[in-house]
Amino acid sequence: IDVSGLSEGNLTFTASMTDIGGNPAPTPPPVTAIKDTAPPSKPGALSLPSVYASVSNSPNFTWGSSSDTGGVANGGTGILRYEVAIGTSQVNRTDMLNWTSVGNVTTTQRSSLPLSDSTAYYVAVRAVDGAGNISAIRDTDGLAAAATWLVQLATPTPTPTNTPLPTATP
Repeated sequence: IDVSGLSEGNLTFTASMTDIGGNPAPTPPPVTAIKDTAPPSKPGALSLPSVYASVSNSPNFTWGSSSDTGGVANGGTGILRYEVAIGTSQVNRTDMLNWTSVGNVTTTQRSSLPLSDSTAYYVAVRAVDGAGNISAIRDTDGLAAAATWLVQLATPTPTPTNTPLPTATP
């Protein structure tokens, strides 16, 4: 069925059938579907630390939410999930972490990344709606300070212990 000429939103399909003799066959129940070809809006601004100092290699970052205006009477099918990627440049934005779903939340902490000291990293985020449409990518967009961070891996400071010296007994 070609629905390309139909408006976005809820669609209901019905069918009627007859047998070879022209007798009506039982009518199947209607089938409903949602036509949503519009991608969600681009996620809002990324919030990253300008310098990330940690021994855990697990940075936190947040972004503004997206909206979805395609389908369901232009209310959209809704944001299904956000996906994040991390790279060493805007061109190679997935070389550290390829697109990974973080669920329908606007904050994440990525664990155990192979981060290197004194290296800048770039974060990108995109939204996916219920119809599988993908938003434009929110990344540095020329604002390197807003979406790039410099890793400075902190070395844990040893805790001094006071161990008593053994004493000799005569």
